[in-house]
Amino acid sequence: MSSEESDDGGEGPAEASLSRVGAGLSSIAAQLPELGRLTGLTRLCLHGNNIARLDDGGLSALGRLRELNLSSNLLERGLAALAPLTSLTALDLSANKLSDVSGLGPLARSLAALNLSYNFLADADGLAELQGPAAALASLPSPDAPTR
Repeated sequence: MSSEESDDGGEGPAEASLSRVGAGLSSIAAQLPELGRLTGLTRLCLHGNNIARLDDGGLSALGRLRELNLSSNLLERGLAALAPLTSLTALDLSANKLSDVSGLGPLARSLAALNLSYNFLADADGLAELQGPAAALASLPSPDAPTR
């Protein structure tokens, strides 16, 4: 267990976090099955792994998650798998292979910070889902942000 990890099972401290930076993960559900039991988790950092898909259900039980860092992975699409994370306020998807960010619409009311830099975004397709009077994002990330 890392020093940032707290397994509270939803009954412990208000802040619970898990960090698996550079752990060589390619599948969240298969390689982190304990996530289903960490329902009180509020911060999750999976930076620098080999995660290419989110649709394996590995994040679906994390309804209290507020901060998610998936930067420096191999994500190309499938962001709709993040829809159950309706408490998410900060999402870092930087340095992936994203060319489409559709599917983030269900997060519009809670998501206040979104990092999409260093991806393959050619335009703002998909970002329109995050706009509107009830949207929490102060400003939409620019598709002109540095890309690879």
